[in-house]
This record gives sequence, C-alpha cells and structure tokens, in this order.
Amino acid sequence: MRLCVICQDEFKRKEMLAVLECKHRYHPECIKEWLIRMNVCPVCKSQGLKV
Repeated sequence: MRLCVICQDEFKRKEMLAVLECKHRYHPECIKEWLIRMNVCPVCKSQGLKV
C-alpha cells in the first residue's frame, strides 16, 4: 500500500503521480501546494524546485 504522505490517501492504480528529483512520489495537486509553501520534499527535505 502506497500513500501520499501529504494527504495520507492511497495512490490508485494507473494514477498520474508527481515524482521529485529525490524519487519520492506524490499526488500532483498535493505536492504543487506543498512546494509553493515549503519548496522541500516532505520526506527527505531535499530542495523541491530549483530556482
């Protein structure tokens, strides 16, 4: 069972996911909101978007 650590909801089969450079996966809408606010991976704290 794989969960989006942001919303704690399961990934559905064949669902489009957002994958950061650190290889952690999220729902696209969840990570978009997160990166706007924090710009780090919620799991490993590596930089989210290079600016």
